[in-house]
Amino acid sequence: MPADNQITCTPERLSQCGIRDAVQAVKNLELLRAKLGAEGYAVILPGLLASLALAADSDMALNNCERYVSALGDVPSFRSICRTRPDVLDSLVTIFGASRFLSTFLVTIADESLSFLSDPGFLAKQSDRQRLSERLASLTRGGTDDKSFYRMLRLFRKQEMLRIGLRDLLGKADFRETVEDLSDLAEVCLQKAYEWADAGLRSRYGKPLIEGPDGTRIPAGFAVIAMGKLGGRELNFSSDVDLMYVYSADGETEGASPTSGQTVNKITNHQYFIKLSEKLSAAIGEKTEDGFVFRVDLRLRPEGRRGPLAQPARQRAGCSTSSSQSHI
Repeated sequence: MPADNQITCTPERLSQCGIRDAVQAVKNLELLRAKLGAEGYAVILPGLLASLALAADSDMALNNCERYVSALGDVPSFRSICRTRPDVLDSLVTIFGASRFLSTFLVTIADESLSFLSDPGFLAKQSDRQRLSERLASLTRGGTDDKSFYRMLRLFRKQEMLRIGLRDLLGKADFRETVEDLSDLAEVCLQKAYEWADAGLRSRYGKPLIEGPDGTRIPAGFAVIAMGKLGGRELNFSSDVDLMYVYSADGETEGASPTSGQTVNKITNHQYFIKLSEKLSAAIGEKTEDGFVFRVDLRLRPEGRRGPLAQPARQRAGCSTSSSQSHI
């Protein structure tokens, strides 16, 4: 490997790599040299310059690369990976030159990202709903409150956006695979958000019940109906999720039974499912310090903004749904 002083980063050389602001580029390279050390800098520089020449925005790529390396705690591992796995550096520069969102995410988890970007299976194939559901369930299992659940949900979304985005940028997935992956991601997140919100409400108000065909009380059903691009399974990276919430029929919750044994907190099904719709929408669409999962658009529901967030299906369509799970 040649010493770094054998590669002179003149304005002409930097211009050949697509760099427009040579002054800023030299500053970024000096910061990289300081962080990596002379030997480490010599290891990555040839590959870095080659990757910059192919980046969508070479200036942005170099600037984000410097931010990323500055955020690393384990610099020796980065140097080793760049020496043995040049494709990892290629992947990083591709992201750094194409996506501000993914670049910022990588900077916030700099050391962690090295492990999954260097995993050959990370980009190998399209994911599926079952695998996504299992991974999200594992990630959110320790959540004890809304704040921790929201954070894990958003972290999961960012990790999957990174995988899907990089497969797209590197040409490892065609358009159909990309939009299907994004649609699966949205559906899995919606299902988990429903389960979380519903469990919290049931602990306080009990199950929402309706009268079954034989006169007995059975659990009411709830459906999340996807419309727009998600409904057509053509979600893209910037799409909102257009949703409508429907429950089977009006009725009343069974209430909660505290230690006194007295049933309390009975509310109507309409009240219950409005609360559920609000919590589900917040879990997905509320912007926190970790961002949001997807922007939620509920304006396509009947009566638009003026209509209730959740409506009974039996009242509208003369049908009954007895399932107690959501359907997306």
